[in-house]
Amino acid sequence: MPGWFFPAGIAILLHLEVQYFHEYAALTTAVGLKKSPAVDFSATIDTPSITFGASYMTSCSDFAKYNAGVNITKSSLMLH
Repeated sequence: MPGWFFPAGIAILLHLEVQYFHEYAALTTAVGLKKSPAVDFSATIDTPSITFGASYMTSCSDFAKYNAGVNITKSSLMLH
């Protein structure tokens, strides 16, 4: 993310991030504080044997990307 640059090559990056954690769920939202801010949102739902997660990132002008995933943590669980 672009920020303010100083002669020594040090950049100041500004963003706001909010996280919420629960025993079986997590939500995260981040917003870049710049002229054309990017917004990133992700969510995860978890059980002892399987996890579902999704995230997307967008900016003011367009839909940038999205991801989704499933994780199986028990070897005895089989998909047919």
